[in-house]
Amino acid sequence: MDAEREEEMVSFARRFSVEHLRICCRHARAVADPEGFEKDSERDFERRWLEVSPLLDGMHSVDGILDPVTGAAFRAALDSLAVWRGPDDRRNHGQRMADALGELLQHHLDEGRLPRKNGVRPHITVNTTLEGLKGELGAAAAELPGGTPISRKTVLHLPARRGGRAAKRLGWGRAQA
Repeated sequence: MDAEREEEMVSFARRFSVEHLRICCRHARAVADPEGFEKDSERDFERRWLEVSPLLDGMHSVDGILDPVTGAAFRAALDSLAVWRGPDDRRNHGQRMADALGELLQHHLDEGRLPRKNGVRPHITVNTTLEGLKGELGAAAAELPGGTPISRKTVLHLPARRGGRAAKRLGWGRAQA
């Protein structure tokens, strides 16, 4: 790097945040060394990975590295759904992001356009009993696939998470004769 370019970069470093300086440097690299920039981009793309691991308590841990385009799409989708909903919304940012991911996944499951696996579209089946829904003493907990128990309250909130479609299909909320 010649002295003029070095001085320009030092000037940028004084004026911009680290994040903005990094972006400037990547742009400069793309202009000064397009072939090297392309190789770095390909190497970055090969570093991507994602793991979803079940925990012993039924929760799941999500970890990974996304390529820049997938990461930008992921953030755009989650940010659009992870909005604070006013003073009654006591969720922290991380909880809103987790809820946004759940909402995003539910939208895709509800659309019915995901590829079939063993001839079946992806979906979540909850097994429960009427006694369990009523909260009767001694009733078994509802279960997700794999046998993970979920609470009655969680089952009762599922229709709200799905925009009420499950409640209508199952007839929840109708007066019993």
